Amino acid sequence: MEAVRDNVTVSIPRYLIDDMRREMKSTSTNIDELVVTFVYEALHTPNKETRAALEEAKSGVDLKTVDTSDTEAFINSILAE
Repeated sequence: MEAVRDNVTVSIPRYLIDDMRREMKSTSTNIDELVVTFVYEALHTPNKETRAALEEAKSGVDLKTVDTSDTEAFINSILAE
């Protein structure tokens, strides 16, 4: 099922249009698909800090126990260095 689409008008600098034309030629895609891909990736790709946090979490480095027995213990355990 195709998503409902709206028409929009945007002003894009010429150098980016030239880059987009090269990309469309090399990937055999059309302008609509290219723009949708760019916008989707820009909105749904984690930023540098998020990617670093994900990698740190996966690595298991510096994992600490958080005390959730009460509010004061919780705050102290997350603020402790």
